[in-house]
Amino acid sequence: MLEILKNNFRDILKGKWLLVYPLFFVFASIGFFELTSTPSKNLVSLLNLIVIFLPLISLMFGTFYFYNSRKFMELLLTNPVSRKAVFWGNYLGVSFSLCAGFILGLAPAIILYLIRSPQEIPILLIMVLSGTLLTFSFTAFAVLITTLFEDRSKGFGFSVLIWLYVSLIHDGIILTVTVLFSRYPVGRIVMALSFLNPVGLARILILLRLDISAVMGYTGAVLEEFFGKSEGMIMAASGLVLWILLPLLLSQVLFQKKDLG
Repeated sequence: MLEILKNNFRDILKGKWLLVYPLFFVFASIGFFELTSTPSKNLVSLLNLIVIFLPLISLMFGTFYFYNSRKFMELLLTNPVSRKAVFWGNYLGVSFSLCAGFILGLAPAIILYLIRSPQEIPILLIMVLSGTLLTFSFTAFAVLITTLFEDRSKGFGFSVLIWLYVSLIHDGIILTVTVLFSRYPVGRIVMALSFLNPVGLARILILLRLDISAVMGYTGAVLEEFFGKSEGMIMAASGLVLWILLPLLLSQVLFQKKDLG
């Protein structure tokens, strides 16, 4: 498994995307930092960029890479290599590569904040943690999609649908529930719905630490009300971990049974 992981990591490192991906975050984070002197506003802008683009990039790149590596996986399985090793080697190779690009992209912002606003470093580190968890989660979704769908067009279409759900549709569902049932105590329902979106959990995890009630949204306010800041952050982080494990374990079960011949 480690050899497959290293080969995939080296293969991805040779691609030009590894330059574009971190550079995108480098310029964006520095740009936000220079736009205003209010650190919290810079961090909220950077957060919005992360929760919108990071899932999309992880989904689309992961889906593209896993479809293109099918022949290679078939070749590996003709050798005395277990399916489990092939599965985990491919998944971890892509996930670690994407995480490396993301962390390198935020490194200049961390250095700038360390020099000018060292009190904001814990928030940036939580942002890095959240982005890392999101990367592992949506790469797991990419594995699941490519395992479920043989047809590439269906796979990419489903990837876009998942991104639309986590970025737009889920928020619309929560807004609809709160408006339609505004006369009733829907706090617990909204709290339960908030766990159905890993992007929403990442946003809540960071904003609870930022302590900006005006932009936390209803789900963040409910989570803070029921659990408090520390407990709410632990619950949000645990929810993100579940969003990694569930699609990943389902993918592994399907991959073990899948006919790759």
